[in-house]
Amino acid sequence: NDSAGVMIKTGSAQAEFTQGTGGNTFENYGHIDIQEGIILLNTPSDIEGTITIANAGELALVNKTMSFINTVIDGPGAVRLLFGSKNYIYGNVSIANLRLESGDITGGGGNLTISDSLTCVSVTPTWSIGNINSLTVETGAILILDDGMALGGDFGTLNLNGHTIYTANGSIHGGTGSQMVINRGTIDVPDSKPNFINVSGQFINDSTGIINITIPNGASTGIISSFTNYGDIFLNSGKLQIVSSGNFFSGRWFLGDSSHVYIANGNHIWDVYSEIHGSGKIQGEGSSIEFYGKVLPGGNGIGQLTIEPRLSRKLILGTTTILQFQLEGRTAGMQYDQLLVTNNRVMEIDGTLEVQLGGSFTPVLGDTFDIILSDSYTGLFSNTLLPTLPTPGLSLEVIYADSSVRLAVIGVPTGLADKKDEDNIPKHFSLSQNYPNPFNPATHITYTLPRSNFVTLTIYNLIGKEVQTLVEEFQPSGSYSVNFNAAHLSSGVYFYQLKVVNNFVETKKMILMR
Repeated sequence: NDSAGVMIKTGSAQAEFTQGTGGNTFENYGHIDIQEGIILLNTPSDIEGTITIANAGELALVNKTMSFINTVIDGPGAVRLLFGSKNYIYGNVSIANLRLESGDITGGGGNLTISDSLTCVSVTPTWSIGNINSLTVETGAILILDDGMALGGDFGTLNLNGHTIYTANGSIHGGTGSQMVINRGTIDVPDSKPNFINVSGQFINDSTGIINITIPNGASTGIISSFTNYGDIFLNSGKLQIVSSGNFFSGRWFLGDSSHVYIANGNHIWDVYSEIHGSGKIQGEGSSIEFYGKVLPGGNGIGQLTIEPRLSRKLILGTTTILQFQLEGRTAGMQYDQLLVTNNRVMEIDGTLEVQLGGSFTPVLGDTFDIILSDSYTGLFSNTLLPTLPTPGLSLEVIYADSSVRLAVIGVPTGLADKKDEDNIPKHFSLSQNYPNPFNPATHITYTLPRSNFVTLTIYNLIGKEVQTLVEEFQPSGSYSVNFNAAHLSSGVYFYQLKVVNNFVETKKMILMR
């Protein structure tokens, strides 16, 4: 069909071009209009020019070598690559609707663009795509993965600019090589599968990209690739496993209550532009888990975010980190946000602590909120952004305890203290000598607090080993006397230490004499 030629297919009967015994070929340089029925090419073909396929039409390629050369195929009807066809892409080829059904895209080094839909059909034998520069699913187009899309080692770039939908058998995978997959559209993963991306090159979720994973709780899916995220990831449920030699995460991550992110290998770094919203768990096998962006346990609601560094690893909150909590009431993970660091790992604290109040929050003097729980940590927040409480005279204070970072409601509510009460409030922190001293077996320890705070009173032996903690709680301002009974201890010298968080520490000696 030469450059000036027009071939029109009408009627429902199939029109078939075959190789026959004489080595026939089919060549198109003009225009083909498939209005109804099927044109079946079962002979080596060069397909250039333009083709329009109506909704009732179809172009089917089977069992032979087909060359697409700067071809433009439009219309709602489909091009079907069937069993045994070897298809080559030369130059820039555009196909509106393509169905891959056991036919391979073998080579040619060109660029293939899908403007409407690409369907990867689950059939036997399977098919593959190799030795083309790029395959692009345009914005507004749909990629349906009913089967695995196998990218050969010499494949270039897969551009997912439209809507990619996985079904039960869907995946994108490749062997050796440097394949690149870039998502600028939306990927939906509704069912569990071993790995929805498994390529030896790079997988990039670009700034406009969205990955939406909703799989059953207890099920998992995965990414095996050198993975970089700049877009949005919604892990609504289930487990996402990321296996990569190096992980650099930006963009926004939204984690459902029962979600689980597991990352193997490398440092796991969320950069200054990253945001983590929601609950669930982040578990890492690499040398460290590092946050430099914004972390919001609970997201837009209230929740508990669990971080589990594995092996000899640690959690780092960098200087640019903003850790944001919301207070609604007294129950951790249900009425106020909480960050939980598990597996007996060290957390390094820096950055900014920001606290926001929910509309129903009512402060009560002495309330404490364990917003961070960790077996051990080092450092302090460089900045704290604490809200003004709705009750005059009360405020929030950050308390760095041994295995937690707490918020405490301190102060004296305006109008609740008269002049007589104020006269009875101590002016200074103090720790008095125990009485009697020496003692056997009991003694009294008294101390004063000029303002409300978190207090610990601890007994140590002569070599500095902790013997007993007498007080470990938030206490209002006032004078206190604590009885210490040492009937279970042997004679000797002991020390008692009063520690008022961020304000006062004093230690005194006492003698137990039998």
